[in-house]
Amino acid sequence: MKRSFLILILIPCLSLAQDKSSIIFSHNDYLQKNPFESAYQLNIGYVEADVFLRGDKLMVAHTAAEIKPDRTLESLYLDKIKSKLHENEGSLFPDASRKMTLMIDLKTEGVSTLNAIVQHLKKYPQLTTTNTLTVAISGNVPDTAH
Repeated sequence: MKRSFLILILIPCLSLAQDKSSIIFSHNDYLQKNPFESAYQLNIGYVEADVFLRGDKLMVAHTAAEIKPDRTLESLYLDKIKSKLHENEGSLFPDASRKMTLMIDLKTEGVSTLNAIVQHLKKYPQLTTTNTLTVAISGNVPDTAH
């Protein structure tokens, strides 16, 4: 009985969400042939990248064994998003009502990886000031009590 009630509540919420952005989630987006670009062309609303901190670089891969030197968070996502924001005069999409969430899943220790993400994002102020992009953090998120 409770499950039916929850489904009834979610259905109206999902239909409202479809008005402005896609509710499709590109899980492990970096495994696509063209990370970010494919999701962008399909107007996908949520794009996920698993991130490993290696030195001062944020490497994108599903496992540590799959890390490749040219697959950084900057090259696969941040640079491309910056380019789209420039191209669309501050909006991620030509239609400024469309939005995207970049989900960054921390695969290495939380505090140091999160600090590195903050430092990288400081190089991209346009990403943190647009209302058409949200950066969400998941995975090894540091305990908020500290």
